[in-house]
This record gives sequence, C-alpha cells and structure tokens, in this order.
Amino acid sequence: MERAPAAALRIALIYLALGLSWIYFSDSALEGIVGADLAELSRLQSYKGWFYVVFTSLLLFFLTYASLRRIESLQERDPLTNLLRNAPFKNYLDHMLDQGARENQAVLILCLNIDKFNELIAHSSREIADAFLVSWGDILREKYQSDVLLSRLSSDEFGLALRLADDTDDLRRAATNKLRHLFNEASQEHSLSATCSIGAALAPSDGDDADILLSKASHALQAARSAGAGRTNYFNAELSRQEQEESELLENLLEALEMKQLSLVYQPQFRLDNQSVSGCEVLVRWTSERLGRIRPDRFIPLAERHQIISQITDFVITRASEELGNMGVLAKQLPRVSVNISAQEFTQCSFETTFTDLLKRAEALRPVLQLEITETAALLDLQTSTHLMRQLSHRGLRFSIDDFGTGYSSLAMIKDLPINELKIDRSFVTHISSHPRSAAIIKAMIELARTFDISVVAEGVETHAQQQLLQDMGCSEAQGWLLASPMPAAEFHQFLQRR
Repeated sequence: MERAPAAALRIALIYLALGLSWIYFSDSALEGIVGADLAELSRLQSYKGWFYVVFTSLLLFFLTYASLRRIESLQERDPLTNLLRNAPFKNYLDHMLDQGARENQAVLILCLNIDKFNELIAHSSREIADAFLVSWGDILREKYQSDVLLSRLSSDEFGLALRLADDTDDLRRAATNKLRHLFNEASQEHSLSATCSIGAALAPSDGDDADILLSKASHALQAARSAGAGRTNYFNAELSRQEQEESELLENLLEALEMKQLSLVYQPQFRLDNQSVSGCEVLVRWTSERLGRIRPDRFIPLAERHQIISQITDFVITRASEELGNMGVLAKQLPRVSVNISAQEFTQCSFETTFTDLLKRAEALRPVLQLEITETAALLDLQTSTHLMRQLSHRGLRFSIDDFGTGYSSLAMIKDLPINELKIDRSFVTHISSHPRSAAIIKAMIELARTFDISVVAEGVETHAQQQLLQDMGCSEAQGWLLASPMPAAEFHQFLQRR
C-alpha cells in the first residue's frame, strides 16, 4: 500500500508545478495583452487570482480524491488474489441480502478453507503457494459472474456469496460441488495434493445479516474440518446429514481402492445369428464390510465429483487383465473386452499419457481392449476426441459409443471418429415391442451403423420378443439378462468353458 508521506508529497509537487506554471505563463500573457495600462492590468490580475483560487481548489479536490480512492481500493482488495477483504465483503453482502429479501431470493454463503495450508507451504515453498493462490483468485473471477461476491477472508480461507434462483437442496449442493470441483482442478494444474473443506449457510433461513451468516458458515466449516480433510458441512441440519453420509461413503471408497476391495463382474455379449460369444463388458462392483452393497450409480458419480474416477479405471483394467489373462481365454474364446471410461476422465488433457502408462501394466488385455465412452464425452471437443481416439487406435484399441441416441447424437461424430461399435441404449430396447417410435429409432441406428461399417450391440435385452425383433432388424450383437447376467471371474470362466 502507498505510504501517506509519499502520497502527500506527490500531491504537493503536482500542485506546486501547476501553480508556478500558471503564475509565470498567465502574468506574461496579461502583460502582452494590456501592455503599460496599470489599472487594467490590476483589474485582470484580480480576476486571474479569483480564477486561480477556484481552479486550484478543484484541482486539489480531484488530486486528493484520486489518492484517497486509490488507498481505499488497496484497502478493499487483497493484493495477492485481488479478491475482496473481509470487511468490504461483509458490507457488500449486507447489500446483497437486502436485495435478496426484496426480490424473495435465497443467498448462499460458502466458506472454503485450504486443508493444512501451512504444511503445504512447508512441503513446497512460499512462492509456489502464492502462485497457487494467485491462480485460484483468477479462477474464481473467471468462473463466477460479476454478481457473485468473492473474498479472501484470511490467508487460507475464502468466502463466496451467490443468489440462488430457488431454495432447493439440489441447487445448494450443485453450487458447493462446483466450488470444490474448481478447487480440485486448480490443485491439479499446480501439481499440488491440496484439499479443501467447505462450510455453508443460507439466507434467509439461517439469518439475514452478514455477520450472523458468516458466523454460521464458519461454524459449519469448523465442523467439516473436525470431521476430516476434504469435507463439506451445511449449517442446515438435513443437508449436513446428507453431506456427512457422502463424506463417509467417500472415505470408505478411498479405503476400498487402497485395499483393492472392489470386484469385477463380466457380462457376455453374443452374436445374434449363431449365439456365439463375441465379447464381454467389464463392470465394477463394491460391497463394503460396513455399508453393504453399494450401487455403481451411487459410487461412480461420487468418484467423479471427487476426482478419483481414474483410480477406479486403473483398478478395473489392471484386475481384468490379471483375471482374464489367468483364465487363458483372451483372443481365443473372448475376442473383445469392453471397459467403460468416464466422460470426466476421457476429456482430461492428460488422459492419453496416463492411459498409455496404464496399458503397459495390462499387456495381456491390450490386444482385445475396447473403450466405451458416451457420445456426450466424445462431442464435448470433437476435434480433440478425434485426435485422441486415432492415437489410441494406432495402439490397437477399439472404441464403442455407449448409450447411443440418449444424448447429443451427431452424424459428425460417426463420420469423423474412429468408432468400431455403437451400443443401443436399453431405454430404446425396453420399448421396442410396444413403442413404434423406439423400434423406428433402433432400425435407423442399425442402418446408419451398417453404412459406416460399424457393428451394433443392443444392451438390456430381457425378452425373446426383443431379441427376435433386433435380429430381424439386422442388429449383429446383444447383451442382457435374457442371454447372460453379469458374473464373477470364476463363474465367467466356467461359462466360457461350457460353451
């Protein structure tokens, strides 16, 4: 911040320079105009003096105002992150709360604390930590609109206040998850293993005053930190309970990954013309000793939210390579093994490098490996997806578009991407017998795939009628409970031996 003597000296020097210039040049100008008429010169000098007083008063006002505003601005903003300091954040928050009350809008206050920040500095350096904080401030300003209040409340704590269109649990959780996701991305960009804890309060249900709400958000933050690193806690009791359950589930999942307690099942895929096994899909399962069986649609999104989905992919491919390699069925009895890849993982810029390293540890599986990605993931950046898939195709990998037809189906995707297979989503297959439009869509998909020489697998086949209709339409392959259910490795091995 600029020191007071320096600011005062700067103003005085400007004032002195302009004053001396005015006196010298104005006197010379008057003498040139009136000549030797002393009475006229005296009268004009009086006018000039009054003008000088008014002009310099205005000049002094603007110089002082500009200097004070600069000092005030420096006091209002954190110099490192350029975010609001604590006091102005509270002032602006009070205005936001007043406006929210008039417009009947809820306001969510989030306090984010960087876990073990001092240890982070000790393990890296002050310069690296400061660079991370600068980047974090830039990310917050970039990712949030101007009506969102952003603050650095202390060295390792940040505040955020935003209006919610509706007071619902989903919106609150979405706002909290977005903040955590941004922090995780910033941490990864700087190669730091930093985590954050978040405390939240909501106006008007938790209060209508900035001090009260920040206090409650701070209490929620302390409770989150007490429960362990990387937690979120809401002052609202019900949301706190839900977040606590998610935190406990995450803790158990991390432990299961570390102890390799997840398991795999294999669902066969069949050619419809002769019922031979054409491949299988690998599915991950988790049964916790404490929590029992956890559904994939619960723990997979959890892993994506907390940036650990790549660990699950690593486990699936490594374990599948071991189990199927030990069976001795790869290529001979099992020409294709499909593994799902998360959209979040596939769209990361480091995916090609990390996945190539993973394949080196799964050499037995690599020749028959097929990656299933959703059409949404492929189309997020079509040009990058095309390059990535072609690079991996050169290494012998195949690609399948999973759940085709449920997202942003695009002919450009089929035209440009090196796709080997389309999977027709079960939502279409389920209604193929009863819903003419579903049947028409499936038929169009099959014709489209045939045109581009792409194989088609229909998933979710559960009745003989569905199987027959798919075969009549020219669908080449299918999977589903009618044909075979997902089964553990030993049972899958016996199944292949019997066939």
